[in-house]
Amino acid sequence: MSWKEFYFIGCMFLLVVGVFVFSSFSFVSAVSNSTINFKVDIFAPPAPVVRLSLPDNIYLGNVSKGTETEKVKVEFNNTGTVAIIITPQLNDNSENIFNYTYFARRTTDSYQRIGLWSMNVSAPGTSGIEGDYFYAKLDLRNYPGNFTSDLIAYTVPIKILAVSQ
Repeated sequence: MSWKEFYFIGCMFLLVVGVFVFSSFSFVSAVSNSTINFKVDIFAPPAPVVRLSLPDNIYLGNVSKGTETEKVKVEFNNTGTVAIIITPQLNDNSENIFNYTYFARRTTDSYQRIGLWSMNVSAPGTSGIEGDYFYAKLDLRNYPGNFTSDLIAYTVPIKILAVSQ
């Protein structure tokens, strides 16, 4: 066999191997273009929950016109999920006597009249409850009205408005 024949056979062999290799690359290329659909469930953050746990009744004690009650500690729990602001308000704006109810966060703070006082309360921690307290009193020292008879167990609903901070 001459070197020309050997060279020709070698070139043909390389050509056949080259065609085989390139055809296998195109096969691999078709497989590498396959796709996979990835899916995920995405949840929005939970809506803030404003929830307050308060006592049903607060007894302020005995009072007469021209005097004030003792300061009464009112304990409560923030059982929601966010920090809140609480504001006591009268259910009935025409209520005269309890319009003279005053509130303070602590006994050393200055007292403010109902509807004008608010308090910030922290969000609950991992326990789900943030306990706190404030003080209330009924101050009739500047009450303009008169009482013609005793009012025993005189009860007025006061709502505690709670909103997220």
